[in-house]
Amino acid sequence: MKIFKNLSPTSGFSLLELLIYSGIFVTVSGLMVGTLTTVTKLQNRENANIEVTEQSQFILGAIKKSISEASLIDITSNTPTDNLKLRMSDGTKDPTYVYLENGNIYKKETDSGTPVALNSTAIKFDSLSFTRVANPPGKDTVKIDFTLSYNSTDSSLAISKDFRTAVARVSAVTFDSDLIPSADNTYNVGASNPRWLNGYFAGTLNVSGLLQVGSISSDPSGTNGAIYYNGTDNVFRGYQGGAWANLGAGTSTWSTSGSNIYYTTGSVGIGTNNPAKTLELNHATGQNLRLAYNDSDGSAANYADLTVGTDGALSITTSHTATTTINNDVKVISTGTYELTPSDGNLNVSGNIVATGSKSFVQNVGIGKYIWFAALEGPEVGTYIRGSSTLENGEKTINLPENFSLVTEPTGVTIQVTLTSDSAAGLFISEKDNTHFTVKELNNKKGNASFDYLVNGIRKGYSNFQIDRASDQQ
Repeated sequence: MKIFKNLSPTSGFSLLELLIYSGIFVTVSGLMVGTLTTVTKLQNRENANIEVTEQSQFILGAIKKSISEASLIDITSNTPTDNLKLRMSDGTKDPTYVYLENGNIYKKETDSGTPVALNSTAIKFDSLSFTRVANPPGKDTVKIDFTLSYNSTDSSLAISKDFRTAVARVSAVTFDSDLIPSADNTYNVGASNPRWLNGYFAGTLNVSGLLQVGSISSDPSGTNGAIYYNGTDNVFRGYQGGAWANLGAGTSTWSTSGSNIYYTTGSVGIGTNNPAKTLELNHATGQNLRLAYNDSDGSAANYADLTVGTDGALSITTSHTATTTINNDVKVISTGTYELTPSDGNLNVSGNIVATGSKSFVQNVGIGKYIWFAALEGPEVGTYIRGSSTLENGEKTINLPENFSLVTEPTGVTIQVTLTSDSAAGLFISEKDNTHFTVKELNNKKGNASFDYLVNGIRKGYSNFQIDRASDQQ
């Protein structure tokens, strides 16, 4: 059978011919589509591979540049971390951070800076690790390990690469401004291991906590001003005048107990090297001691000064007119005169006054003479009141004033009356207590004689006043 034949303008394909032609077309088309798809996938995979490579090289370059410019690699030695902190000499970049977050690597300059992503959205980081490696006496090195992959859901484009490298810091630590921590009492300079070798300062070194001086078993070579702790002899040693010498004897005359300091033998002299008493304050002006309230800088407004004059007299001077209080007994054992002159002219005593001599008052009478009157002595603490009155029809009741009654015991009252006229044969007391008494004429006479009276009583609370006492009860 002939497959091909001469065709006329009005002739067509047979069904068999159409099937053959269609099969050939589908086969050729499938081959062309498959070839095109394969070429496209290969091209996309190659593009993804190029993107991963270029991105990794760019990011490595950026990280290397930051590390090489850093003055300090501020991460823990030999401990991997995904957050690299670099201290920079340029204050506009200090500190600089490089860190991994949500599959992206960010770089941030200064604590308040805005993070900038180093990678594009076409790739993602699966891991990132920085490790500081100390290399004394050389500069520190940072080991960088990271894995990144093409960011696509197409499994045919799942390209992932691992990168490992190391970068050495180039710059030394140089500061053109103050080095100040971001928080008080938080950060350290160096560590117990590894340690810094030497430190040089041109000014003052202020330490709020302990200043730990190194312990050495014997004297090292030194220069004037050096100091160390001798661990063999347990003493501080200082280099002065070209030689080492002990700073103190290793022990103190003073002893401590908690926050207290005390001295149990000998005497202490301030202003003298030969104290005569346990504590002697010696000064040419006699201004020896000030007791002040709440004074931290020597400018207290409330104080009391104890001053000794050239004649040995002791003066207590206060800054205000407040009352000076002595809670227990005060004894002045000596001869001579002691004078108390309060600013208001009065002496107030809450308690007893005991004197082995006389108790006198002295008054200047203005004619070049002083009058001294002594107080009346007796075996009781007494009260008294006196006055004058007149009988009325041979009798008179005297009501004593309240100020006498309130301080006088109701019993133990004695009354003495003295006639001041001769119109009565005699008087007697018919009744008495601490509030009143009644005077009557003898023999029931009804005269109107005048008289004086003296009433003595015992002060309230002192009815059992002890007269005889042992020497230790004074």
